[in-house]
Amino acid sequence: MSKPAQSFMDPLVAAVVPRLTSDATLTSLLGSGARVYNRVPTNAPTPYIRVSVNTERGWNWIGGQRGSAVVLQTQIASRYAGELQTSQVVSRLRALLDGWRTTLTGARHPSELTYDQALPAFDEDVDGVVVTYRTVLWTMAVV
Repeated sequence: MSKPAQSFMDPLVAAVVPRLTSDATLTSLLGSGARVYNRVPTNAPTPYIRVSVNTERGWNWIGGQRGSAVVLQTQIASRYAGELQTSQVVSRLRALLDGWRTTLTGARHPSELTYDQALPAFDEDVDGVVVTYRTVLWTMAVV
């Protein structure tokens, strides 16, 4: 029986969260406490960032490598009137994550995040922005 394909969803989120919480500029924009979550606590104060993997799909390349194409999603939530707060957080996220390289267990090469897009996101109480990054993680070379 073949070994199941490795998922990079949890390891990628686990690598990104400390990258964000250790940055003094970002944490000052978010306020007291490290308001960067994978699962947002009930009644969490804003602003905060939620980090998750939006999609992960198989990625096979003609040259014989196999891996995963991953879309990392960061959601910024804010109750601040206007866009100043979210735009400052988006700018800092881009400085921290766009082009950032990290090595995840099971990947043959470091992962490099590439900025994809930022889209407004609203609900009844909270305004925000969803910022996505893409990466490909190679797991093996097929012989």
